[in-house]
Amino acid sequence: MDNPYNKFLKQESVVQEEQSNNPYNQFLNAEDRGESSFSLSTEDPPVDYTKPYEMPDDLNPYEQFINKGEFGTGTQEDVNLSKRISNAFKLGFADTVRGVRQMSTSDKETLDKLRAEQKQLYSDFDKPGGGLVAAAYFGGAILDPAGWLIPVTKARTLYKMAKYGFVTSGIAGALGYVDEESILDTRAKQAAASAVGGSILSPAIGAGIRKIKGEKIELGLPGFKSDKDVDVTLKAAAENNLSKTQLFNEAGLNKRDVEIRNRIDVKEPETIKDLPTDKDKMMGGVRKFFKQFTDMWESKVGKPLYEKISGDKKIIPGMSGAELGTGAFTGTYAYQTAEDDATTMSKMGRMGIGFLAGAGGIKGTKKLSKTVKVKKKFGRDQEDEVVEVTESLYDLLGRYFIDNYKMPSNYKLLLAEAQGHANHVASRFANLSIKMRDNLTENESKVLFNMLEGDNIFKVDNKVLNDLSKEARDLITEIAQEYVDMGILSPATFLRNKDTYLKRTYSKYKDDPREFGEELRLRGAYQKVTKQEYEDYYKDQIAFTTTSLTEKPIFELEDVPGAKGKLKYLFEEVAGKKERLEGHRGWELLDTSKKKYDKLDPGDEVEIRWEFTKPQRVGLGEIEDVAYAIAETGRAFSSTLPQLRFYDNLSKQGYTYTKAEYANLPQELKDKVIKMPETKISGTDRLRYGSLAGKYVPEEVYKDLISATKFYNTTGKGYGKFYREANSLWKVSKTAWNPTVHTNNIVSNFVLHDLIDADFKYLPRAYKALMGYKPDESIVKNLVTGKEGQFDSRISDLVKLAERSGVFEADFVTQELRKIQELGVSMPYKFDGDAWASGSKAALNTYKDILKNNPLTKLTDWYRFEDHVFRLSVFQDRLAKGYTAAEAGLDARRSFVDYNINAPAINWMRLTMTPFLAYTYRIVPILAETAVVRPWKYFKYAALGYGLNALGDFIGGGDEKAERALMQEKEKGRFIFDFMPFRQIKLPVPKTEDKKFEGPTYVNLTRFVPGGDIFDVGGNVFPYLPAPVQPNFGLAGEVLSSMLGFDMYGQRKTRGLGINDYEDLKIKTKDLIQDLTPNIPFFPGSYSTQRIQSARTGEDPAYRAKETELAALFRALGFKVEIKSIEKLEDLKDLELKRKLNAAREQIRDLNNKLIKGLITEEKYEKELTKREDLIDNLADKYEDIFSVYKVKDYRQPLRIDEIPSEAGKKIKQQVEKLFGKN
Repeated sequence: MDNPYNKFLKQESVVQEEQSNNPYNQFLNAEDRGESSFSLSTEDPPVDYTKPYEMPDDLNPYEQFINKGEFGTGTQEDVNLSKRISNAFKLGFADTVRGVRQMSTSDKETLDKLRAEQKQLYSDFDKPGGGLVAAAYFGGAILDPAGWLIPVTKARTLYKMAKYGFVTSGIAGALGYVDEESILDTRAKQAAASAVGGSILSPAIGAGIRKIKGEKIELGLPGFKSDKDVDVTLKAAAENNLSKTQLFNEAGLNKRDVEIRNRIDVKEPETIKDLPTDKDKMMGGVRKFFKQFTDMWESKVGKPLYEKISGDKKIIPGMSGAELGTGAFTGTYAYQTAEDDATTMSKMGRMGIGFLAGAGGIKGTKKLSKTVKVKKKFGRDQEDEVVEVTESLYDLLGRYFIDNYKMPSNYKLLLAEAQGHANHVASRFANLSIKMRDNLTENESKVLFNMLEGDNIFKVDNKVLNDLSKEARDLITEIAQEYVDMGILSPATFLRNKDTYLKRTYSKYKDDPREFGEELRLRGAYQKVTKQEYEDYYKDQIAFTTTSLTEKPIFELEDVPGAKGKLKYLFEEVAGKKERLEGHRGWELLDTSKKKYDKLDPGDEVEIRWEFTKPQRVGLGEIEDVAYAIAETGRAFSSTLPQLRFYDNLSKQGYTYTKAEYANLPQELKDKVIKMPETKISGTDRLRYGSLAGKYVPEEVYKDLISATKFYNTTGKGYGKFYREANSLWKVSKTAWNPTVHTNNIVSNFVLHDLIDADFKYLPRAYKALMGYKPDESIVKNLVTGKEGQFDSRISDLVKLAERSGVFEADFVTQELRKIQELGVSMPYKFDGDAWASGSKAALNTYKDILKNNPLTKLTDWYRFEDHVFRLSVFQDRLAKGYTAAEAGLDARRSFVDYNINAPAINWMRLTMTPFLAYTYRIVPILAETAVVRPWKYFKYAALGYGLNALGDFIGGGDEKAERALMQEKEKGRFIFDFMPFRQIKLPVPKTEDKKFEGPTYVNLTRFVPGGDIFDVGGNVFPYLPAPVQPNFGLAGEVLSSMLGFDMYGQRKTRGLGINDYEDLKIKTKDLIQDLTPNIPFFPGSYSTQRIQSARTGEDPAYRAKETELAALFRALGFKVEIKSIEKLEDLKDLELKRKLNAAREQIRDLNNKLIKGLITEEKYEKELTKREDLIDNLADKYEDIFSVYKVKDYRQPLRIDEIPSEAGKKIKQQVEKLFGKN
């Protein structure tokens, strides 16, 4: 059919022209051009307009976008399978996102949608092609960014892949979607399963990837390092660049061949000069302006006043500082612990009575006296003497309850210096040990160990080993010289051993307890024999390479000539190449000169010693790990030397007297000093108290030193030892293993840092100094792999000075030495070429490592680290303010809870009835000092608390007056003082349209403030005792309360008891396990895990508002945020009233029983009954007033975000009009 519109078109002749179909051919080489021609024309192709147009298949431009299914068939079944696979992959990839959504919402519609998605996924698993759907889902889960593949891309060894896979997969599992219908129906189960899977799959994938890339696969397993498996952190030479060295072997055997690298690259740690020097740059602007006034108060008023009230000098007529200070504390305590509804006059009356009781009590104890018998020990040259000492009750209580009571003013400073020196010595050995451990192979470690021992005189053509040998020998010699300087070690002994001393450890004894002064004891076999026995059996014995030594029980040696039950080592000659060991001295006579020896009769005893030869030590199982040996040497030195140094410094003080000086003392002073014992260190002829032995010291110093020695030497036996260890573990489980405590600790440390007036700018510096330097992977090429990589560390001048100044605990650095020792001896381990097998092996060793150095240990390390960062910050602040290093160190420890308390009664209470007393004991004086010296600190926090709460009430809705009235009594308290804000702060949480308003949000900040609950006396087991000092008797109390069926925390009987003994035992045991389980989120059985699980299942608690999983998790981490539903508050308050009324009715029933049994008269009965009825009436009236506070009309909805500006404007206008009127 012709086109009917042709007549309107202009007819032109068109010349057809061939064109290339590729407009980019001009940019291509000739051979790459694909030539194809097509024609252009103005003529339309013939079209039949009477039929619908159908485009040919080969011309359909959308063909490529049509889903033809997984197998390209285009069938509906194939297309549906493709959609199911795509959906499964998306669900797997977004598993963590879905899990977080599940945790963060309580919206039923959202949760139902998530459940429907999971249900549909399981349904797809059962349909045709379900295997592919499952593969897609798990493939997506593996690629989840929060999953276990991250360690594969980051870690450099299989062990680290397994370790990181364990952690990150556990986290991913905990955050992933939880299906209530699966085996893994809780987050705890899902986290555990994911961790196990991740620790196997991560190294398997990593090994496979590296193998494909042709890269070397390194295991990096702790305790499994061989020369053929050098850790990537080492600057290793090529494997064929080795040389051989020979070491002595066990007696009779040929020497051992060991290979060492010809080139060992060790990068020395960088020393950072980070000591504070910016005293003049501490602050500026507004802070500097106000500080001139606060400094004036501190110096002129605050500090002088605090020193007076904390001392015992008379400051006002008839009253000393101790009396005034105690009265002020007891008066404040009486005021703070009054009933909430008490009048101000009533509170002031209580305060007055409390002040008089405190001040009068102290005055009374000074007038009362007690006579006690004291045994004075004078040592060997004089018999002990029992004398009667009369002292006031004030002094007696002071000695038992006050830290370092009446001790010399510099005593604690000297002790802190000694503890600091221990850290200093230990840190130097630790740093050297770590350097050796991280840079030497197993064989190189053995060679260096033998070089330091000096038995095998040989030279190694390796500069690094020679340099390390010199560094170690110089360090040992330097510290040993201190022993000589203090007269502990004779110059002759020092010179004889200075080139060979190294602490030796044998594998079978490495776990034995270490004793004080062990490094001063003779080594080898030593015994007492008669002169004749020495001449017959020992004198001419020569040490050969074939002279073996075997440990034997004494009873097995009765028939050995010369032994006679004295010798526990059997010397025998064994077959082999016999060579004399030059330099060995055979059996040596001890403490006997030739002249003295010649005068002895044949039956007289002499003491002799045989130093074990190297072959004998190898046979005994000597640990030839130089890093371990250096750590052990440092541990021994840092244990003994600082104590002897402390005694030496004490011996030079003016209050210490020699025997001659004592003779000239007046009798009154003689009665106040005691002679130090002259006992010797076990197994040596060295004095236990060093330079202080035989000198006279103040009685308080003597008692402290003797009790400290007894405590140090007492390891405990039987049940007592077991209980102390178990109780210590229980304390750790309640503190360091509880994430909530970590959060509380960090936040309260920030507040405490401010209360003691330390500058916050030093905190980042302290953190950086303690953390050290992270691995720098761009320093130098690794000679083995040819890749960039060098693990480095930095040594901080600040940390070194802090260690020496006693900023940290005495065992701060020795903990590091113990960790080095725990790594044990290196053992060979061969890499299996199979990636999956190697991944499984890496996982197995990861589990072993976790059991040995488990995450709980890490939590303990972090707990200590948290305090150390703040202490180091204060240390810098005090140095910048002009303190000496010793003064700054002492103040830093004091400011952040020095747990080293020298008060016998307090320490007894810590070990028994109040395990956590130390914190309160230390924090109360700091809070009191702040109140007197820097009171504006409290005003600042009061303003912040009131301001945040007012903002919360303005935005968050509800009715604060009603909410606080209906809260439980223990939730109503304020921070420390009555003028401070409530501990429950209302938060400014605006309204969201998609969520029903259940009530305003409050946060409990009690634990965020140091000593925030020191005046809490309500609702405790022991009335009128503050919460922090409530006796709970530690582990014993927890076990006893569970077995007695009484919940001390809830103060109620355990529910469900009374059916039969078997059922009761099950309930009590379950209750005990619950109490002993660390409160860690997702830890099976913990309270946090149960609460998170309840939130996930949508459980609606009876007496608190519903919460999301995320809110429950945050609570487990220490952020106690909670919605206060007015209905739930009313229900809980009603329950509180019923509990009190039931208690009153029980008292009435008891009265009735007593009357029936004739135990009381009717008159007495009527009198007591009237009291109980009046109590019930008062309770009814009080709670009626409380319930009447809430009125529906006053209950406000929270503001939306867009409403806040306008409502704020109205509020400001109202306040202005209220102050100045409408005009």
